[in-house]
Amino acid sequence: MNMEIDEIIIDKFYKYTKDHHLYKSDLGWSDRDINDARSDDPETVFRYHVEEVGFSLSLFWIDYREVYIIDLEKSPAEIRKCGLDPNWDGEYEYHKFIMCGDHHADGEILYTFEDVSEIWDDLVINGKHLIDIIPRSVILDIG
Repeated sequence: MNMEIDEIIIDKFYKYTKDHHLYKSDLGWSDRDINDARSDDPETVFRYHVEEVGFSLSLFWIDYREVYIIDLEKSPAEIRKCGLDPNWDGEYEYHKFIMCGDHHADGEILYTFEDVSEIWDDLVINGKHLIDIIPRSVILDIG
């Protein structure tokens, strides 16, 4: 019997869950996101949720251990890097950000987009496009 063991990426990530670990299987689009978009192609899933449905996204990019917000409630749409919470207890990674996961969170504005259809092709963070960022990220919030 071949039972694949899910790799722990960050030991103490979530504070308010029974299992505090962040696993490799938590990265990228969830099964629900893929099912809703009726595709497992990362670009199609992104375009469905952002362009068609109009959801904002919060991404925890594990390579940099930072949260980025794609906030469609702003006009023009804003791409922000979340700031650190000065009251962070230093223990659980997810909770070190100000209002982490809330697309109303303040933070450094990296880019603005008048046309959200340009985000997939034109957004570059630390030299990487979304095609490289999403599979290495936890999508914390869609809404």
